[in-house]
Amino acid sequence: MIKKILLTFLVVFVSSLTYSQETITFTTTSALSSWNPTKFTNSGAIPTWEATGSGIATQSVTANLPNFDFSSNDGSEINITCTSTDAFAGLTELWVSLKDLTTLDVSAATNLIELSFRSNNINGPIDVSSLVNLQKLWVFNNNLTDLDISANSNLIWLSAQNNQLSSSVLDKIINDMDSHGLMNDTIHIIGNSPLTMMAQPAYDNIIAKGGEIDVSAPIVPTTEVITFTTTSTSSSWSPSDFSN
Repeated sequence: MIKKILLTFLVVFVSSLTYSQETITFTTTSALSSWNPTKFTNSGAIPTWEATGSGIATQSVTANLPNFDFSSNDGSEINITCTSTDAFAGLTELWVSLKDLTTLDVSAATNLIELSFRSNNINGPIDVSSLVNLQKLWVFNNNLTDLDISANSNLIWLSAQNNQLSSSVLDKIINDMDSHGLMNDTIHIIGNSPLTMMAQPAYDNIIAKGGEIDVSAPIVPTTEVITFTTTSTSSSWSPSDFSN
């Protein structure tokens, strides 16, 4: 009996060492009467969600898909935490779209394969560097000014159109996607700044590998020359006007 009790204790103790409690967080200004993630594909431990804010009563539920009532909110920020006892070991798909998000931190969900937070109000930056298994990322229709996918070597689909991403950020995204070496990439970045020559030849490499990019290739600058012939003996020859 003593051996059985000790064995049971050892199993519980080892299990507690295997996983740790981790939390992902969201901030929203929603006034929806039924707020929940669009998709939460999880084969692991059921997480506990809690929503707090000045415009609502604190709400808590243990479920994969919570159903929060934010109808009393006056536009104030609501902080939402989702806490897992197995470090989100079974969470592979998380979509939180059209939910009036202003921030999110999902860096603890390292087994995510799909992540979508499209059509929100997120300025960023968003850290996805720990999501090394990520294959598909939808972040379009936000206000992102930065996005670094250099650590996401399994990423084959990126939808980041209609943000505030600069040319340098987009050039780096194209170069990073090319350096990952995958085939048939899909990259949607229209509605941001244009690509520059810094994205060449990565742009062409991606297309050659069967990929799709929804903006035109960077335009190669060309040199043009205009010429003049004169018989002038002027000591100070110049065009009368050169508006450029």
